[in-house]
Amino acid sequence: RAIIFYMLLFLIGNILQLLQHVSIENEIKDSIFIFLISLSVPVIILETISEGSITVWAIPLTFLMLAVIFNQRKMIYYLGVITLLTQIFVLIMAPREMVLVDGFAYAVRLLITGIALLIALYVNKIYIIRLEQNETQINYQKMVSRISTNFITATEFNLVDKIKNLLVESGTTLGVDRCSFYVFDQGQKTMSLRYEWCNEGIEPTKLKVWNLPQNAFSICMQQIKENEIVYIPEVEVLDPEVFVIKKELQERHIRTFVGVPVKIKEKELGLISYESLKEIKVWRKEELNNLEIIVNILVDAIRKVEAEKEVNYMAYYDSLTGLPNRVLFKNRVENCIQLAKNTKKMIGVFFIDLDSFRGVNDSVGHGGGDELLKEVGARLTNSISDQDMVARFGGDKFLIKITDISDMEEIHHIAEKVLGTFKKPVLVRGQEFFTGASMGIAVYPQDGEDGETLIKNAELAMYMAKDKGKNQYTVCSPEIKEDLLRKVTLTNNLFRALERNELLLHYQPQVDIATGEIIGVEALLRWKHSELGMISPGLFIPLAEQTGLIHPIGQWVLETACRQSMEWQSKGLTPIRMSVNLSLEQFKNPYLIRTITRTLNKTGLNPNYLELEITESIAAEEADSVLETLHKLKDLGISIAIDDFGTEYSSLSRLKALPMDRIKIAMEFIHGITEEKSRDRVIAEIIIKLAKSLGLKVIAEGVETEAQVEFLAEQGCDEIQGYYYYKPMAKEELEKVLISGIEKAN
Repeated sequence: RAIIFYMLLFLIGNILQLLQHVSIENEIKDSIFIFLISLSVPVIILETISEGSITVWAIPLTFLMLAVIFNQRKMIYYLGVITLLTQIFVLIMAPREMVLVDGFAYAVRLLITGIALLIALYVNKIYIIRLEQNETQINYQKMVSRISTNFITATEFNLVDKIKNLLVESGTTLGVDRCSFYVFDQGQKTMSLRYEWCNEGIEPTKLKVWNLPQNAFSICMQQIKENEIVYIPEVEVLDPEVFVIKKELQERHIRTFVGVPVKIKEKELGLISYESLKEIKVWRKEELNNLEIIVNILVDAIRKVEAEKEVNYMAYYDSLTGLPNRVLFKNRVENCIQLAKNTKKMIGVFFIDLDSFRGVNDSVGHGGGDELLKEVGARLTNSISDQDMVARFGGDKFLIKITDISDMEEIHHIAEKVLGTFKKPVLVRGQEFFTGASMGIAVYPQDGEDGETLIKNAELAMYMAKDKGKNQYTVCSPEIKEDLLRKVTLTNNLFRALERNELLLHYQPQVDIATGEIIGVEALLRWKHSELGMISPGLFIPLAEQTGLIHPIGQWVLETACRQSMEWQSKGLTPIRMSVNLSLEQFKNPYLIRTITRTLNKTGLNPNYLELEITESIAAEEADSVLETLHKLKDLGISIAIDDFGTEYSSLSRLKALPMDRIKIAMEFIHGITEEKSRDRVIAEIIIKLAKSLGLKVIAEGVETEAQVEFLAEQGCDEIQGYYYYKPMAKEELEKVLISGIEKAN
């Protein structure tokens, strides 16, 4: 019986020892531990009570005192309850025994004392382990706090330093020999070493690439894919099926390996490894779980940086070509300007616009146009050095930054090289396209001392290159900038001209060549600026067309001219034809017919007294909408005249189909008609004969001499407009002329 009793105690003790090495939850371990300790109390007391030994009563008290050091109040409750119940049971039984204390009894007491001592040592060991675990946990929490705080300020520029700091912090705190960050390749067949920290006395890894044979590393890879930690506690005892893993680890002198996967958006980026080389390190499950927290901090930082990079990319790069956009281009130019101030070097800004890009879109669609733009961007990038920069300005426009320029000769050389990239065709969806380019160049410091000014002046020079015939380059000059300043000033003032009542109309009479009577007038737009005085129509009308102001201004001209015609009629003057010029931009307005109809109704003018003068370029348009619009105007009763006939190209077959009433011979053909065998004379004769053959009236403008009048009369010209009879005049002055004409007739 004694043997069985002591064997039972021995068994309980061994179970308590083995319990510390079983991989189960701590809570379960503690519950088993408390149960076995509590069970030993009644076993010992009830077994030894027959000997009447008073020493056994000290055992439960010892257990209770030792339980105080544990962070488990239920252990005290269990021990206390079991002890009380056992003592009550003994009290009820009240056994009476005479104890003979002999050598055996003392031996038993000695044995019990030894057991109590061992239990005390064991409990002390557990207590120390718990203290170490608490200290480790505190150190770990401090480490996590430092790493987390450090990653708050992570950006794409300092992320590498933050990752290296993570390896140092975690490797030092966790007591490993080496901590590394590996990144998978695209096929996930190898891992490349990116960053590494080694403890003191540990050499860096010599093998920078880790091969991952599918048949050997499959188990570990599966764990990584499932976002689980790879834990190899002891390399020497690896199973044969992972022999290659063992070989890899041994080559790296690794005895214990822990790999924590780094996974972003369901994609395995790589892993952080914690390696022990000097001795085997046993990792508890709590420690492994803590590693996931560290990696999660890293993953959050990488996600944040990637999001910032994506935002920066969208803000500073073109989504189609991948080239920098104008914002980033301007910033880089500004940086280069700061450096150039010290080096006294020049900076060139090239502004490029494709000359025939619209034809590509019309032929192969916008998708094909996008392909061409990407190819052009790639060619431009290849045409310059690595220190220079190509950007997409927008649409089919590009920018180039050239730095470290010593003289203008170098600028010209690079410009020729850039334009040379457009000599070869671009293959888009099976078709070859030759697309030229117009390029403007601005140079720091003479053309501007900031990025915005340089880009603006380069764009201005580009438009000058287009005006010269396209597919060439122009360098910005003081004359170009002065012209720009003048245009900007005029444009800004033109926006206020209508509200300031600075626009006015002059009228130039149109005279019947046979009778000399005024049969019509042409309304001519004038701008009298309050400070700049009279401004030439040749300057401000093109600006009005470019800015879109031609539409409100044109409507004002039409309404003012019609109202003036009705005013003269109301004063008893003979109704005459009122001619109003119509620009190409106005003619493109889909609401033109509605605007003219509303104006006629508003002013009350009979459409028979209104004539619209269109340019030859409008008449030559092949679009069906042009012909349709002209017929609608004719249906209203309005007459149509072609202005400046002969100065542009027009098809005769096109002309005969147009509902025209009158052709105006351009003044440039009138000046030389009095000279024998002059080309102007021949052209004027042909135009008059052509008009007569088409049943059209002919009016010559710019007539200044009697000889010109006589020639035109001989050729059968119907009407004359020019200084020979009348110059353009204000409405009051013309009104006097019209009244005077009536008085003479009477």
